[in-house]
Amino acid sequence: MNRRQVLATGAAGVGALSTGCLSLAGRAVDRVDEATDRERLCVVTATNDHDEPHVAAVVVERNGTEVQRTTLELPPHDPDASPYSPPERVVDRTWSTEPANMALRGRVDGGEWRAFGFPGEAAGDCWGPTLAIDESGAWGWRFHRTVGPGAGPTPADRG
Repeated sequence: MNRRQVLATGAAGVGALSTGCLSLAGRAVDRVDEATDRERLCVVTATNDHDEPHVAAVVVERNGTEVQRTTLELPPHDPDASPYSPPERVVDRTWSTEPANMALRGRVDGGEWRAFGFPGEAAGDCWGPTLAIDESGAWGWRFHRTVGPGAGPTPADRG
């Protein structure tokens, strides 16, 4: 069993205990992917369903080089707001969506870094992970395939 399979198995257990598909909750790692050059990262978002504000930090690496480091201020969840609360914050994409060896890490309120583990079937799919803070203040990575506006080319794709 390779690292990806081990991490995916752990993530599945966490997902069963959490709302949505949270991966790697509670595990701080620097890098989870073997050099596959197959992942496509199209958009990264963050949400806060907790009744307190939080600050999220996100780092994106492409082929071992840091291509994005961002801090996002996440307001508290407002139960009286629209059904689209908590609002989703989007990380400005500065990386190409062409397949590459991608790595993604995040942390909340200066805590430990946690890596997003691309699912084993990630090859060729365009992923849109969300750093999601739940009602209790716990957080993890929620992942989904994306084909929306975030999947389109950026200047980085063309140059």
